[in-house]
Formats: sequence, structure tokens, C-alpha cells
Amino acid sequence: MRRSLSPAAMLRILLVTGLLSACSAPLTTLPEAALAQKAQAGDAQAQYVLAGKLAARGEYGRALTLMKQAASQSAASDASRSTRADAARQAGDWYHNGLGEPRNEALARQWWTRASSLGNAQASMNLAGYCQAGHGTSPVADCISQFEKAARQGNAEAQLMLARWYQTQPEGEKTALSWLQKAAVQEEPAALALLARRYETGNGVDKARDIARRNYRQAAAMGNPAAQRWLAEHSEGTEKLMWYQKAAQGGDVAAQRFLGQAYLSGNGVAQNQTEGMLWLKRAVDKGDARAQYLYSQYQPSDEMKLRYLMLSAKGGDLQAGRGLAGWYEKQGDEVHARIAWQQLAARGDAEGRYHYGDMLRLGLGGQHDYTQAFTQYRLSAMSGNRMAQYRAGMMSQDGLGLPRSRVQAYAWYSLAATENAKDAVDALNALEALLKPDEIQSAQKLARAWSQRIAQGQNDAAL
Repeated sequence: MRRSLSPAAMLRILLVTGLLSACSAPLTTLPEAALAQKAQAGDAQAQYVLAGKLAARGEYGRALTLMKQAASQSAASDASRSTRADAARQAGDWYHNGLGEPRNEALARQWWTRASSLGNAQASMNLAGYCQAGHGTSPVADCISQFEKAARQGNAEAQLMLARWYQTQPEGEKTALSWLQKAAVQEEPAALALLARRYETGNGVDKARDIARRNYRQAAAMGNPAAQRWLAEHSEGTEKLMWYQKAAQGGDVAAQRFLGQAYLSGNGVAQNQTEGMLWLKRAVDKGDARAQYLYSQYQPSDEMKLRYLMLSAKGGDLQAGRGLAGWYEKQGDEVHARIAWQQLAARGDAEGRYHYGDMLRLGLGGQHDYTQAFTQYRLSAMSGNRMAQYRAGMMSQDGLGLPRSRVQAYAWYSLAATENAKDAVDALNALEALLKPDEIQSAQKLARAWSQRIAQGQNDAAL
């Protein structure tokens, strides 16, 4: 049979329960005077809470003292390990930012190191960031161990950095994907966008467009500009414009360039030259080569147009490079024109190779070089450039830069005449009258083989 408690026993239980309830009351609800009394008595948790209150109203001097006291408590104190770790991390942050005391990076690292040893992931990431400073945005090998510590402690930013680093390493794909997935699970926006791209293309995971779209949308909702631009590119009407505007406002240069062009042309929006130039200039200022070329076309003076053409060409925009070379030619500056066409040729641009071949063949802006001229014509011709095919035929027929070959010349003329270019057709007919039937058959067979290689994109292969 269950025994009932006496009134005295019940009273004792109530008293004990009341005392425990009072002791366990959240410190944040205590009056500040009571909290200060506890902190003065060495209560680590009270020190941490009071420091936060003081910092919230800008009293960083007292806050820093209390935060260091809380962080310095032993494991036997009333403060949890995570509280002591966060107190140390906060002290490091304040030293780093010069709050409460003059900025002191050595002390900042000292407190971050203490916090890191207690398991604070953000402090470990701060140390990794300090190591990385001066090396750009891509992680360097010397800092990887620190990033790995932060990542293992659960810092999503560190996990993303490791994913990007391992992606560049031999045999690092599996590890890169693992870290990327961990960061995405924590809803790190850039990781979600990168993982979405993998699901979209089937890179390292099974292709799944529904998962890709869901991840893109989640990343976009969290403010990731790349994901917002993806949604814009896959939307229509007002939704398309909304996502482009969000991505542009978030700093995505491709979105800024798109908005600039849209407003300038009135494509999908009311035409507004001022707004268009504003967005285009933002992309220009971030070094977007395509935007720099477009911006050059709206400049009121030749000087400004040339300035942005040069910037764009230096950034790798092919149309700008061609425009710059053409500019020099119009000015009669053959030396700089030759340099500009040579730079385009070195990048594999078919038009650049053709024009550079002309400069070499004619000795414009420098010495004649028939051998190199034919090489440039051949490379351009194998990219489908009809004028380069015609020039390659001329040089083959005349033996300039290569042994004379009427068979090869006929083959080149055959390709150049495909679109009925008059010079090529005339040259083909004139040469045909000089060839034997078996030579014509050989040339036609050669032309078919070259045509097939051009169609397959084998333009740099030796003939």
C-alpha cells in the first residue's frame, strides 16, 4: 500500500523545490544589479550574460573584462564549455575590432586559439581567415589544416572553402563533394548553389533537375546572387526581371550587364538610358570585359571609347580585341594593329588568325614571314574561315611558306568556294583547267577530309 506523506514532509519538499526553481531562473531575467553581484562573486555564466548586455549598449570596456573572466574559468565552473568557448571567441573579436581596448591582433589570435581549443567553430574559422589573409579568396595549402579544424567543428563557411580547395586537387573530387554536401546541409547559400549546379549537370551526383531547382530556389531566397541569376535565366516576364534585379543588387556582374542592356534597348523593360548606363557601369567597375566593350560603344569621345576597348580587350573579350585591332588599322598604326591581331591569334580566334596571317604575308607592322603566315591561314581555315581558306589556297599554289602543291591549293579553293565567293570560284576554275583528272580527284578527296575535320572541330590538328 502506498504511504501518504506527512504535512511536515510535504513542506520540506515544497521549500526545496522553490529554492531549486529560484536557482534555475534564467540569468537574463535577473535585474542587472543582481546579475552584477553574481558576476562579482565569480559566476562565469553571469559574467558572460552581463558582458553581452553591456556590449549591446556600447560599454565594451567593462564587457571585455567580464568576457575574459568568463572565458578564463576552469572546467569546474558553472559555465558550460560552449559558453567559455564563445566568451573567448567574443574577446578575440573585440580585440580584432578594437572594441573595449585598442586593436590588438596578437591578443585576438590568442583568445581565438583558446576558443578554438574549446571547440568554437567560428573562432577556428577566424584563425583560418587570418592565415588566409593576403592570399586571395582561394584557400592555400598552408591554411588547410586550420580550415579543416573549423569544418570538423561544423563551420559551414570552412566546409565550403574546403570543397573548393579539394576540387582543385588531384583525386580530390570525392572529398570536395563530401564537404560541399555538409555545407549545403547547413544551408550555406553558396554551397546550395554549387550543389544545385552539380545536380543540374550530373557532376559527381545523379542528374536530378528537381533537386537542382529546389536548391537553386533555396539559395536564391537566402540571397545568393548566382542562384538568383539562374532563376532569372529560367523564368519569364516579371519574375525573370525580379530575379535579375535581385542578382544585380547582390553584385552579380552578369546580371548587372543584362539589366544594363535591357534598359538601354528597352528589351522587357521601359527603355531608360540613364538606368541602363548605371547598371552597365557597375559591371564595368567590377572588371567585366563584356560590359566594358558594351560600355565603349556608348562613349561620346574617341578617347573614352578607346580606353574601354583596351580594358575589355585586355580582359579577354574577343569582339573588343577585334575592334581594337580595327581601330589601329584605321589610324594607320600597323605596328599596334599587328600586335592586337597576334594576341587574338594566340587565343585561337579564327578572325584574329586570318588578319594576323595577312600582316605576316604582307609584312605590315613588321617583317614578312610566309611560313608563319601560312600557319595562321591554315588554323583559321580549319575553323571554317572562307577568306583564310582562299589565302591558304593562294599560298599553296604559289609555294609561299610551304612547298608548292596545286592539289592542296585546289582543295583549299574548293572549301573557300562553298559559299560561292567570286575570288575563290574564279581561282578554282582557273586551277582546274591546269590539273589532270586524277589530281582533281585527289584534291576533292582531300577537301572532303578537311571539311569533315572542320565539322568535327579538329581545327588545330596538323594536316
